[in-house]
Amino acid sequence: DPEGRWQMVQALFNDGRLHAFTSVHKRNGSPMILEGDYKLLQDGAEQILGIIGIQQDVTESKRQREQVRSSILQLQKLTEKIPGIVFQVDVSPEDEIELKFLSESYQSKQFGVYREQLMEHPMLVIDQVSPKDYSTVLGSIIYASRNSTELDVEFRVQNKMGDEFWYRAKAKSEDKPDKGGKTWFGILDSVDAQKNYEKQQFKLAQIARSTSDLILVLNENGSLNWVNKAGAEFFNWNLREVIERPIQQLLQAEEKSGELSLLLQAIERQRNYEAKMQLRTHDDLCWLQIR
Repeated sequence: DPEGRWQMVQALFNDGRLHAFTSVHKRNGSPMILEGDYKLLQDGAEQILGIIGIQQDVTESKRQREQVRSSILQLQKLTEKIPGIVFQVDVSPEDEIELKFLSESYQSKQFGVYREQLMEHPMLVIDQVSPKDYSTVLGSIIYASRNSTELDVEFRVQNKMGDEFWYRAKAKSEDKPDKGGKTWFGILDSVDAQKNYEKQQFKLAQIARSTSDLILVLNENGSLNWVNKAGAEFFNWNLREVIERPIQQLLQAEEKSGELSLLLQAIERQRNYEAKMQLRTHDDLCWLQIR
């Protein structure tokens, strides 16, 4: 590469120093990459007397770095469509932590640390955990690390405005046979939607338990999954005996009543139904509005 060599010589004479990589061939024809540091030697009158340089063969280390870079790019392409944050963390025998990989999806999450900052200082992510969950997260990490078990923990991240966002971290470790220590592979995913759903379900359950209406929840096969307190008391049901039983075995009416048959057919066909009918309690027949 005569043109490239001439540019290097010009740079050396202009700046007095040069750090460069050059591609050469050995006598057997195999390629080699040299990393060199060069400096002009000058006398007191700034006349150039010569050049001193140190070169080393970096072919293998360059190849390994390119392999790593290629693997990271490939991993980024594979993980860019995954909604969660994929990460790889290396822990040395001295407990030094290095974040080796963090998928691009991190950018879209509600963390208070930039991706570049986190790559440089991985422990910054712990500082973003809500004080309500800090000890839980730290304890889970220590336990999983000491016992070589899977890490699985849910926690809240709190931003500067005080808003909280729920996340779930799952990770597994592998021993590093060459240098010792461990490598953790994991995924961090938002569970805000799940937590909001659970919160709404909890509210509905509280309302259902306290209402005087009789509430029955059936599964897709028509068996009783849940009944509120008012329903169990009205029919005088022992919950251990009625849960998971088919509803047609539990509801009773007069033998000539056709309304109950229509209700059971609607349940079997998973259709809406509304009617007034008499159903038998433990000691009487009572009129009910069924929806």
